[in-house]
Amino acid sequence: MVTNDFTDLPMKIKLPEPEASGLSRIEELLAKRRSVRKYAEKGLPEEVISRFLWAAQGISSGKDEKRQSKNLSEK
Repeated sequence: MVTNDFTDLPMKIKLPEPEASGLSRIEELLAKRRSVRKYAEKGLPEEVISRFLWAAQGISSGKDEKRQSKNLSEK
């Protein structure tokens, strides 16, 4: 099993202070960014929800139930 507790990384990285002379272009763009979503009035069928939840658990093969990603309860 491969684990990494990240103890070899520095705890803090010193970054330069941001300029205080108004907003930068990136700050302007971030301030203007908005997401717009439209939702249908009807709900999803239970079959779709069931399939989505099954896929989210990470089991990718049949009878041996191997996962693509680690289960948090596994150590």
